[in-house]
Amino acid sequence: MVIVPPGEHAVQFYASDSELTESVTEYVLGAMHDGGIAVLIATEEHHSEIEHRLARARVDPVQAARQGRLISLDAPATLRMFMPDGKVDPGAFRQLVGAVVREAASKANGTPVRAFGEMVALLWDEGEVLAAIELEGLWNELQEAHDFALLCAYPRASVEGEQHADALAHVCRLHSAVL
Repeated sequence: MVIVPPGEHAVQFYASDSELTESVTEYVLGAMHDGGIAVLIATEEHHSEIEHRLARARVDPVQAARQGRLISLDAPATLRMFMPDGKVDPGAFRQLVGAVVREAASKANGTPVRAFGEMVALLWDEGEVLAAIELEGLWNELQEAHDFALLCAYPRASVEGEQHADALAHVCRLHSAVL
């Protein structure tokens, strides 16, 4: 089970989509079972599989969304909103993603808020490694202002290789736990 305590920023390097969706589903279920809120920023494919897994665990994702316990954003669309010219706009990130986290934190009333995001992996896969690192830093700034746990994920195949060693080490340093 993936456990990320409040205020922590963990990263998972995964070998397969099923490994990722299983981990993220457990992570989201943990928040919901504790009466908290999960923020899921994922690709359509991963959203679909996670929602399927939630339903198998007897959590209705549609009802959870209506209750405000599951907030889902499309990762590519969200990226485009704060990268309109292909560069990370920190103000737009704070305004968009920050507002979602702020709202979740204000509604949580002391229960856990857990966020999962794979926008950094999308950037890395597009060759925008520095933008991925910048986005990781913005998530850390957001955590300084709000109490929530954050899980990021990258496909292992994307980050392997000597050409990525320095950038990968930097990404690992930006996280409080490496899974």
